[in-house]
Amino acid sequence: MVPAEAAEDVEALFAVWRRLDKSALPCRVVPIRPGDEFELRPGWVVRAFRAVHRIPTLGYALIRRRKRLAVALRGRAPAELAARRQAGEPLDEVWEEVQVAFCGDTTADVLRQELVQRARLLILECTFPHPEVPVDKARRTGHVHLDELIARADELQQERILLTHFSSRYDAKRIRQILRDRLPPGLAERVVPLLPGPPWKPAPEPEVSDGSS
Repeated sequence: MVPAEAAEDVEALFAVWRRLDKSALPCRVVPIRPGDEFELRPGWVVRAFRAVHRIPTLGYALIRRRKRLAVALRGRAPAELAARRQAGEPLDEVWEEVQVAFCGDTTADVLRQELVQRARLLILECTFPHPEVPVDKARRTGHVHLDELIARADELQQERILLTHFSSRYDAKRIRQILRDRLPPGLAERVVPLLPGPPWKPAPEPEVSDGSS
């Protein structure tokens, strides 16, 4: 699956590689657009959404789709609901829960996407975690800066945020320390960096003195 704007170029890339490799390289390029869906199994779908990068880019949301009693009918007597159902009246509504939103290479503008805001788990790049690289450079190159997440800490409602795609100028140890030093309480507890090494632990919250000493 590739963004529809890039499908022709990807097909051409595979054609060149087949000539060089002297192989069939069997594959099918599927062009997709924001809003396109693919069913994985009953009740589970992947839906594409627009990310923001220097080239056409898409993110993908894993959605659990179920039926539940319509809001307007909740609290009604079971006998009434049974009568309505027997009469052929639809009683259910489709309910969607966004389990995961994967954004790929993107700027922080992707955080405005409804699917991203509703996700239980957000997988988001954070190329530049330190202020030594300014936010405007991150935006110019199509990436996310940690400062932008800190500024939106109160808006990020996801249960977990998995940060990925850190710049290679930082090693894993330094990234961990930067995150411990810079992430505010409330956000730090929900963030996990995708890094090699020991399990991630945010910095402990400072103890508050009760003034008794």
